[in-house]
Amino acid sequence: MARRNDGPCRRRHGPACLRCQPQHGRLLQLDAESLPGPARRSTTEPCRHRHDRPCRTRSRDTGERTRMSREHLKRFRTPYPDYNVLAKWDTPSFDDVTRRVIAHRLEHVPKRRFLDEAQYALLRAVMDTVLPQPERSEADRIPLEALLDEKLAMNLTDGTRHKDVLTQREAWPRGLAAIDAEAHAMHGRGFLSLSADERHSVLEAIDTGRVDGEHWKGLVPKSFFRHVLLKQAVKIYYSHPAAWNEIGFGGPAAPRGYLRLGPDMRDPWEAEEKRRPQEAEDLSEDET
Repeated sequence: MARRNDGPCRRRHGPACLRCQPQHGRLLQLDAESLPGPARRSTTEPCRHRHDRPCRTRSRDTGERTRMSREHLKRFRTPYPDYNVLAKWDTPSFDDVTRRVIAHRLEHVPKRRFLDEAQYALLRAVMDTVLPQPERSEADRIPLEALLDEKLAMNLTDGTRHKDVLTQREAWPRGLAAIDAEAHAMHGRGFLSLSADERHSVLEAIDTGRVDGEHWKGLVPKSFFRHVLLKQAVKIYYSHPAAWNEIGFGGPAAPRGYLRLGPDMRDPWEAEEKRRPQEAEDLSEDET
């Protein structure tokens, strides 16, 4: 087996490459290749991404991989268990402007303004399936649906969008309606009434294109799921200070900034990992 390369991705497409193996946080622990258990025989396709690090191959054994990924995510543990980014509050890492921005993100839970009540409830169920937060209380939970609804109400866009995707104000209501329609088609009831495994099966079918195109009314299901739903969920989640601790992120660090930017380099005021981030957790059956 080839040794895994832990260096940073060198593709020029922004700070986080969703095509390459994530190195920290919940996205890393969704990587079923790193999970313990017996080896699974699979037929794979070669990676076509042009970068200089090993990339996950595609397996036809998606059902087992998805199930193990979900079980692994339920037991998510951060490699920064003692880190608290807010400990930097009165240090040179944050100035008054930075403190105001962080405080607003922590305290501000927008009221519903764009989606109707049913769409809003469905959006929360979808977000809780894609990025569950079982370790957080309701008061501490990152309100992904509220922050996305505010973005839609203010029509704040990313500036560009995938060619197969409608504008976000068109895409989200249609996409949510289609997800609910697929739930009815697959399980005979709406998405909100499904079990966790049934919800995952609906989203997996959408991701693999095994859906009824009539439900999507101009949307390409896989494009909506990957280029709208997943990307927006991850962007909103990790823009919230409550998520920074689990990936060891120090925040904007204004005015101090960051000096040591190379691989395996860390400024003294940055978080220090307690274990290698790709190490798999013990998923023994007697663990609760």
